[in-house]
Parts: sequence; structure tokens; C-alpha cells
Amino acid sequence: MLALLRHRLASSFVLIGMRVLAAALGLFIQLLLARHLSANGLGIFYFATSLPIVMGTLAALGYPAIITPLIARYRTRGRTFMLRAFIRRIRIDTVLAGLLASGVVIGLVLLGFGVDNSLQGPVIAGALAIPAIALLRNNGSIAAALRAGYLSYLPDLLLRPLLFIAVILVVLLVRGDLSPTVTVACMSSIMMAVALFQAVLLRAKLPSTAGARIGRRLVRTWRARGGLLIVLSIVVALFADLDLVLLGPLLSPTELAVFGASLKLALMVGFAIQVQHELIGPDIAEALLRDDRGAINRAMHHANVMPALISLGAMIVIAAGYCALVILTFAQLTRAACGPSIGLLLASGREQAVWLILAGSLVILIGANMALVPTFGINGAALAAYLSIAFSSLALAWLAFRWTGVRTDLLAIAAGR
Repeated sequence: MLALLRHRLASSFVLIGMRVLAAALGLFIQLLLARHLSANGLGIFYFATSLPIVMGTLAALGYPAIITPLIARYRTRGRTFMLRAFIRRIRIDTVLAGLLASGVVIGLVLLGFGVDNSLQGPVIAGALAIPAIALLRNNGSIAAALRAGYLSYLPDLLLRPLLFIAVILVVLLVRGDLSPTVTVACMSSIMMAVALFQAVLLRAKLPSTAGARIGRRLVRTWRARGGLLIVLSIVVALFADLDLVLLGPLLSPTELAVFGASLKLALMVGFAIQVQHELIGPDIAEALLRDDRGAINRAMHHANVMPALISLGAMIVIAAGYCALVILTFAQLTRAACGPSIGLLLASGREQAVWLILAGSLVILIGANMALVPTFGINGAALAAYLSIAFSSLALAWLAFRWTGVRTDLLAIAAGR
């Protein structure tokens, strides 16, 4: 057990280090683009690259949330054909949904809906990457379910920004300047290349899906389970972007920039929690299928130690710092203390409960922002984020205990329950 724990901790530290390096690369990219694009051009770039990220997340059809429990089920029970059919269906649906989303965006742009002439080229270039982004989401989740964590995170986290920097430097060397359309086209091309690279490497770890067809009824079940959890992708993967969009009309640009920086710093802690929960997800799903309470408790222990230590350490470091940052970091500590309840609920087939809780947390975020931000400004925005995260974390932990009899919270782990 201690050897496994050390392995989990080492993997987590490596992935967190990669995330810190990725953040540094992201900062360098922002400075590079700010130097060679006008303020207007930079704004166009951010819009034209954010839109496909949102659309690509939606085009993943919620599959990332159900991939781990279903792959664990089919592997544990030796149902190789079902595993092959499931992966084949994910690929087909992802490509089709990505192409449809890309086509809709491009069609609307060409018809002149919602964008002016300066945005047409960049938005079309960005929309071409939507299928690749959707594939990165789903293939990353498949890799995590197969315990290939580096293949899950490395391509999008490090390879993409490194390639983008290299390509932009070559473009500057050849052209001498950048335009929004060229810059977005470079990003889209790299997204496609990285998605292809990940898919090729992942193929070696998967059984052949050729001829793996399944009845329409089961396909509809998979799609329905995934569709319920699109909200999970939005709330978890895009929380910062979503909150900043909601706060746009409520805060001044300067306040929004300060809050955005604080939120993204706090979400560095959130990334550490997410990584540990995703690494332990297959263990939880397989132990639950075997009804092995000892294995479940060990998985909970592994899932709680690292996030709790990181969150507590972050709280100590910034305890005397900026008030909003303290509140946002405390929200991550609350999330860590409640444990990997989402993974446990999904493994037990409770997608609807997860959907309802996360939809409720989104309603709380919207309502709390409207109620608190006009009076308390940035601190009100931080408190609204805390209320949303605390509600979902506590409610999900309670529901996980109610339906599975397993406590995921840190207090239970510390007490040895």
C-alpha cells in the first residue's frame, strides 16, 4: 500500500509540475502575442480560440465523465467486445459532433450572424479545430481510465504550447509579423496535430475496434448517460471561463482582471485535486464493481492525502494575502476535504444526481454573483464562487455516502472509517 501511495504521490507531483510549467509557457505565449498583435488583434485571438474550446467541450458529448466507470466495468468483467464497441462509438460520435459543431459555427459566420468582417477569418480558422479538441477531451479520458496519465495530460498540457511557440517564432522569422487569422490558424493546426499524435499513441493501448458494432438501444443509453453530464464538463473544465463571463457585466475590466488572476491561481490547487481524483478513478470504479470495501477505502485514502496536503499548504502560504485569493483557495480546500465523490457516484451509475447537483451549483453561482458582487465587488465574486463549490462538494459527498455507504470526506479517512 505504501509503495502504491508513493507511486501515486510521485505521479501527482510530476503532473502538477507539468501544470506549473504549462502555466509559465502560457504566460510566455501571452507576452509574445501581446508584443506582435495589436490590442484589438489580441482580443480577436482570445475570442476565436475560446469559442472552439467551449464548442469542443460540448462536442465531447459528456463522454469524459462516463468513460472511466464504463471502461472499468467492461475490463473487470472481461467484456472485451463491449469495450471495443464503446470506444468505437465514442470515436464516431465525437468526430460527427465535432464536424457538426464546426460546420454550424462556420456556416453562421459566413451568413454574417454575430461577427463582423474582422472576426470572420479567425473564427473560421478556430472552428476547424473543434473536432480535434473534442477528440483530445475523450481520448484523454480514455488514457486516464487505462492508467496512462501522462498520455492523458502531456499532449494538451505541454506539447501543444511548446509547438505553438515554435510555430509562431518560425512565422515571425518568415513573415516578420502576425495577424489574428494566421495566429489562430497556427493554433488550430497544432490542435489537430496534437490530437492525431495522442490518438496514434493511444491506439497501441487499445484493442482493435474493427467490426465492434452494438445494438442501438445500448448506444442510446451511452449517449443519454453522457448527455446528462455535459454540464459536468462545463462546470468543472470551464469554471474559470464561465465565471468570468458571468462577472463581465458586474465588474470593471480592472476588477475582472484582478479576480481572474486570483481565480486562476486558486485553480492551480484545483488542478492538483482533479489530477489525483482522475488518477484514482479507475481504482474506485473497479473496487466498487468487486464490492471490495478494503480497496475502496484504500482508494479514498490515496485520493484524499495529496489534495488535502496541497490545499492546506496553499492556505498557509496565502493566509495573509489578498482576501479574494484566500476565499478562492479555501474553496479548493473544501473541495479536497470532501473527496472524490463525483467519481464514486458516476461509478455507481448516479449520473442524474451529479447533473442535478452541478446544475444547482451553477444556479447558486449565478444568483450569488448577482446578489453579492454589486455590494462587495471582487470579494463578493470570490464568496459566490466559494458558495457554489462548497454546495456541490458537500452535496455530492453526502449523496455518495447515502447511496454507496462509502464516506469520501477527509474526516472519515482520518478516523479510519
